[in-house]
Amino acid sequence: MPRLALPETFPRDCAHAFYAELFRLIPMAEQMFRSEEHMQRMFTTALSVMLRDSGNPDKIKTELRHLGERHRNFGVLPIHLKIGRQAFLSAVEQAAPGLSDHERAFFESAFDELSAAMSGNDTANMTGYH
Repeated sequence: MPRLALPETFPRDCAHAFYAELFRLIPMAEQMFRSEEHMQRMFTTALSVMLRDSGNPDKIKTELRHLGERHRNFGVLPIHLKIGRQAFLSAVEQAAPGLSDHERAFFESAFDELSAAMSGNDTANMTGYH
């Protein structure tokens, strides 16, 4: 997949929109995070790395697997993953309106891979990465 053409502010804008939507949908989820500044920085960094490596599906899969394993230790439940996916895809659309179907599939696949790692089910199909 060629590099995604996204605004420079995309990672930061996406992080802000993601947590706003996540906490709107699951208010008690905010208790799972240390501080707003920390979570924004971590999300922005992870998303920036994923975008940097968007042309290398194997590298992204490894990065997402490690990120998912770390999140598993924080008490993430299956319902959090389902709602988190909704919040993430909404945030992506808010931060970069007008994505192509192929770009949208990239983000859907990335979240599905992360969810698989968070749940300990490392069987996600990286269909949006090619």
